[in-house]
Amino acid sequence: KKPASLKTLAIASQMLAKFPDLFVVGCYIIGFKNETYGQIIDTFKLGLSMNLSWSGWSVCQVLRDFNVDNEFETDEYDTILPFVPSKENADGTIKTDRQRQHYPEVLKLPLQEVPDREQLKELWFAFNLISNYILNTNLKPGGREGLFINWAVALQLGHPGNPVISLFLFLAYKTVGDDILAKKQFTSTEAILRNSDYWRQRFDQYELNTLLLFPESESKFVTNQLRDFQEKYESVVESL
Repeated sequence: KKPASLKTLAIASQMLAKFPDLFVVGCYIIGFKNETYGQIIDTFKLGLSMNLSWSGWSVCQVLRDFNVDNEFETDEYDTILPFVPSKENADGTIKTDRQRQHYPEVLKLPLQEVPDREQLKELWFAFNLISNYILNTNLKPGGREGLFINWAVALQLGHPGNPVISLFLFLAYKTVGDDILAKKQFTSTEAILRNSDYWRQRFDQYELNTLLLFPESESKFVTNQLRDFQEKYESVVESL
């Protein structure tokens, strides 16, 4: 129901929680004109609090309507479109001339600062990784791992070179006790990392390598390892 409010969104979240077999995607846009980092973080925390199956993050992109004779150059005829940074390059990587920061620094901008384009791309990557993989509601205790697996397998078909997908499929398969498919995803993750400086840097940046240390461990060990990793990121989010 429009207009949405925090109250109506909370009610919707509670209602959807009664139907855990549904796969529900929430869509969020960040980077509106003059939007501060504090406001962006509020959107991020809202997305996490909704506890939906997936979060579709995009960055606001404003395009001028050049078919309109607008002598005074106002924003009245601007067109706002969502932009997904990973689609900027065919290989799904996000290019930057800046040195990549460790993830806590990425998420520690001054609240009143308006992030620039490069910072928004990094925030997009962080939000997508944290909400859809690390803190995915279906990978937490009591979640429906099968829902995550079915979605991620379909996603992987279009992004076979993304080791984040294969890493968390490895963990999900391990959690449900499917060692054969878990090993396949682990092998795929290692192969991609072996051949990609970009993804090795990303795994170092977010400490994802720690989730690859014990591939032959039992399901319970991997589940506990993932939970410890999640709790570390939950603490980071709570500190924002």
